[in-house]
Amino acid sequence: MPRHTDGIIMCSRHRMLSSSLGIWPFVLLAASFLDQTSAWTNPIARIKNDFLALTRKSTTRHILLPRSSEAALKLKQSIRNRVSEDGEYVEDAFAAAARRYSLDKETAERGGLLGTLAPQGYCICPELDEVCFRAPLGDVYGPVESDFGLHLVLVCERTNCPKLDGRNTRMVRGPNNECLLMPPEGGPRTMSQEMAELGVQNIGFWLGTFLAAGVVSELAAKAAGVVETLPWEETIDLLE
Repeated sequence: MPRHTDGIIMCSRHRMLSSSLGIWPFVLLAASFLDQTSAWTNPIARIKNDFLALTRKSTTRHILLPRSSEAALKLKQSIRNRVSEDGEYVEDAFAAAARRYSLDKETAERGGLLGTLAPQGYCICPELDEVCFRAPLGDVYGPVESDFGLHLVLVCERTNCPKLDGRNTRMVRGPNNECLLMPPEGGPRTMSQEMAELGVQNIGFWLGTFLAAGVVSELAAKAAGVVETLPWEETIDLLE
């Protein structure tokens, strides 16, 4: 049976999409000023939908099981019974079952946790990655079949899926261990806030890239004998 490396990896698709995000804040900022009733409505809607798709994240747990639907459904019902009859919090019941039964030993140690707010496209298993952004929030979902086997899934938190989740993006423990669906901490984030955060991240990335490129070019120049002293070496000489 194939084996998960760490439940989450950055695949080439996500790396390529991430590298293109630098221009998105500026595209979306311009789009926000356009009249939504104009002929641009459909293209702008597509741009916004693409932006949401590129910035979706989820905190999801899973249990990997052999290819037996009967066993998977039995375990699923067992977890639900521990919640409804024993009053156990659903995330606790699911995590305990993952530690005991999951064949994915690396995530089983973390109670089946694939990642905390992991971006879409990080999961090594495409079927599992897809269901992280399709399964109902806070519900024991599955089984879902993949090349690895059968998966039970619990989505604990998810961002930028408004059609699926509405305003509630995370599950929290209620006073009697019930599962409550709540908005994000600090209230729902607007598109402008998402754009601003993405813009700051990209500015930091490109500044770091330019600085690193400058250092590398100076080192290469000295190695080639083009310059005799690097700028920081002159500073050290003055201090001495």
